[in-house]
Amino acid sequence: MFGLLMMVAALVLTACSNEDIVATQSAAEGTEIPFTVEVNNGSANTRATVDADLQTLKFATGDKLYISGTNISGVLDIQTGVGTASATFSGSLTYTGGGTPASSLALTATLVSAQQTDGAEVTIAADKTVTVNYGTALCTSVDEAVKKYSLLTGSSTYGERSFTLSQGTAFLNFAITLIDGTTAGTEVTATVANVGGSSRTGSVSTVTEDEKVVAKFVAPVATQTLTNATVSVGGSSPVIFVNSKELEAKVYHVKRTFHDLKKAAAVIPESGKVVVYQSDNANTTSNSITIGAGGELTLAGVNMAEACIICSGAATIIMADGSTNKITNSGSNKCGVQVGPIGTKTTLKGENLNTGSLNVKGGDYAAGIGTYQAATCGEIEILSGIITAQGGSSAAGIGTGRQNTSGNKAKSTCGNISICDGTIIATGGTQGAGIGSGPSFCSSTITISGGNITATGGGCAAGIGGGELFNAYSYPDDIGWGDIKIQGGTINATRGSDTCQQEGYDVGAGGVRYGTSDPYVSSICGTVTISGSATVNATNNRVQGYASWP
Repeated sequence: MFGLLMMVAALVLTACSNEDIVATQSAAEGTEIPFTVEVNNGSANTRATVDADLQTLKFATGDKLYISGTNISGVLDIQTGVGTASATFSGSLTYTGGGTPASSLALTATLVSAQQTDGAEVTIAADKTVTVNYGTALCTSVDEAVKKYSLLTGSSTYGERSFTLSQGTAFLNFAITLIDGTTAGTEVTATVANVGGSSRTGSVSTVTEDEKVVAKFVAPVATQTLTNATVSVGGSSPVIFVNSKELEAKVYHVKRTFHDLKKAAAVIPESGKVVVYQSDNANTTSNSITIGAGGELTLAGVNMAEACIICSGAATIIMADGSTNKITNSGSNKCGVQVGPIGTKTTLKGENLNTGSLNVKGGDYAAGIGTYQAATCGEIEILSGIITAQGGSSAAGIGTGRQNTSGNKAKSTCGNISICDGTIIATGGTQGAGIGSGPSFCSSTITISGGNITATGGGCAAGIGGGELFNAYSYPDDIGWGDIKIQGGTINATRGSDTCQQEGYDVGAGGVRYGTSDPYVSSICGTVTISGSATVNATNNRVQGYASWP
């Protein structure tokens, strides 16, 4: 995520041997000491102007050196060396201690540029100590940030008359690519939070870079530890750019790609990482999101209706902290999140703090998260987050849709479903399990190892497991799911409440509504195993394979 470029200045200041105290004034006024120093930087890493490589920093017109210490202070002006890594500074020091300063007298030197104005970018006290005021603004470039907000200081003694200055500022250099049709020259608002207690915010004009539209800005900050530091552009929810990072005096390059779903449908390229938000998300958009194979989508506040997240292959979906994301469908065969094809895995998780949410509803015959009628999908993995998933008619909340009821009777199947953590509320539509299948059969495994899970079946379907077999005479083979392994977490499972000829389980097979006399079909499920630290609350005390529960 970060490219790091060191900006530590090694500045050696040596006083000319023939210049010393030349006049003694009153104690109130102090003694004036003419002082000329050569400032040499052998590693060429001082500050003032920044070369294109962001590595070599040189002296500039207007640079001053502020000297402070007990009973001694002064300001030295740059004389020669502008545009190079070696310069001469001269001026005078005022000493009020009486007599000649002891060689052991401690001194501090701070370099101040012409762009650092007292009372604005810096505060200069009467004793010539310098404080950088980082404020709340953003800079347009590293060059501007370095000139205005560098804090180069060093400690030495009067007798030694040399200083090594080091940088005390870190520079967060952001490049946010916008792939939503934003044109170059457009003004966008950028905000960077958790950078010293105050948010940085400013209007940024986008530019074209490598044929892409990019918003570039820099947040100069004191070296510190950032925790859950965030960035937002336009109307997006804040997105974490670093969970925890102890900053050094370096340039940190932070790259993100943002897309405003309000403007256009989002297409995340293969292996790409895109933050998708929606300006004015109080209103819905019908624009969908497609994730290329291996892509990573961060949801930062979307409100989609009659639209889907479609995974073309393996995909990762992240709910940005603090964001609310909603997808609602009513049309046939539209999942909220359409999982990738067989052989792939779709992973859903919260961001660092797990305060973002995703609320999805599938249309008729389509799961909230999974697949739709007579279609297949790969594995579903939920690592964390706050997720509410509602299946459409004849579909699971998380899992499959329904089998074809005519023609080739093709099944709706998914790969394994695993839930490791998170707060998950999954509700099946009519005939659909909360987690598992609609009226179709899938032999895959459901594994729950943690989290707070509430799963409710629709119709006669299980809370976790098989869907309802609506009419035994309508299907050529079984309805249901494979093995179910519950190894941890708190699980609240409830079968559907409709009246059925054959009752379903809270965890296990679904029920049969009509036609239980048909010998060739049934609603079934594989083996149910409950172990480890799992707490299972079965509303009707019906867990398949357990004679009584609990």
